Amino acid sequence: MRDFYNEIEESNFKNLTYGLFNMIEDDGFVYFVNHYLNQRLTIDDFEVMYFDLTDKEKFLLKMRNKEFKQNFLILKQKLTKHETTRLYVEHDKGKAYIVRVKKELLNN
Repeated sequence: MRDFYNEIEESNFKNLTYGLFNMIEDDGFVYFVNHYLNQRLTIDDFEVMYFDLTDKEKFLLKMRNKEFKQNFLILKQKLTKHETTRLYVEHDKGKAYIVRVKKELLNN
């Protein structure tokens, strides 16, 4: 079983695209974080890390394989203590990624 949580700690996060920001805004994540941190955040305040999935893993994700999905359920449980971080899984596209508030904002 793959431990995606350890990959988060060592991975490089990148700036969000406008399309991805609009998606997390529609999802309610931006609204939630704005209220949680009591400040108004913009696209520049978030970052994303895409998991590097193999072709087989992408296929398993698209097929909604229960065993492979378990990896992401475990990751989601571990992330519940991080209110400013959210896991997104796009089964149809075979993508999984983490969106979070930039750490610099949390340290202020």
